[in-house]
Amino acid sequence: MPITFTTQSEDETAAVGRDLAATLSAGSVLLLFGDLGAGKTAFVRGLAEGLGVHRDEVSSPTFTLVQEYRGGRLPLFHVDLYRLDDAREIAELHASCFPRGWDEASIGTFVADPSCVVFVASTDETNGCQGFLIARAASGEAEILTLAVDPLHRRQGLARALLIAAIARLRLAGVTQLFLEVERGNEAAEGLYRGFGAKAAGRRPAYYEHGADATIFSLAL
Repeated sequence: MPITFTTQSEDETAAVGRDLAATLSAGSVLLLFGDLGAGKTAFVRGLAEGLGVHRDEVSSPTFTLVQEYRGGRLPLFHVDLYRLDDAREIAELHASCFPRGWDEASIGTFVADPSCVVFVASTDETNGCQGFLIARAASGEAEILTLAVDPLHRRQGLARALLIAAIARLRLAGVTQLFLEVERGNEAAEGLYRGFGAKAAGRRPAYYEHGADATIFSLAL
């Protein structure tokens, strides 16, 4: 049964977050929806305080995509997300990152598929799609179908933010194992996934159109 709390100040909003923190366990996901100034960061400050993180350490992730707080009872990841109106921007970015990009219809198919999760990232919501991730889940397992970041906006935390959001959502859906392929020799991508605990589990010879092998990674969620 839904429960409604009405608050009249930032301190009251933070108090709700602080009380809620006591009920959370590892892997919990909270969706905060509201306009700029609605009090989302105030709520997270209270949530962090309830987990043992000093509230003054918390700031909005609007321009940093994701804030990480690891000093409390549980690690806290505060991710900034927004929604696109259509698949066109994703298709345009995919085409700019891969020799044979997926068209808008193909992207739209994944967006409409209930077994898929699609996340989009940007350093600023006014800049449109600068990175995206598509994963498909079935029977407790999931596979990252593609992850792309605009070459002009790489090394800004976009891929990491996308992975954090996707992993949290997949865990919520009951996924326990995540698989993905990385072009052999792509040290940046391999380093990113290994940083999340992924381990090499196999190889697909000549997997890519230009003949390169793919390393299969497995990540326990």
